[in-house]
Amino acid sequence: MRTARDAPSSAMLKLIRRYANSLPAQVGRLALAGVRPALDHAAEQARQWIAAESQRPSQ
Repeated sequence: MRTARDAPSSAMLKLIRRYANSLPAQVGRLALAGVRPALDHAAEQARQWIAAESQRPSQ
C-alpha cells in the first residue's frame, strides 16, 4: 500500500501520541515546529476523536 508523501504514517502518529501522553506526568508539553499541513490535519482529527471518546460513558 502506498501512502501520500506528506501524510504521516500511523507509526509516527502513535509515537508522537505515546510521547505526548507521557508528558503530563512530567509536567511537560509537546511543541512541534515546522509541521506540514497533513500532519497538522491528522493531529487535529486525533484530538477530536480522543475528546469525543472521553465524553462517551463507559460500558
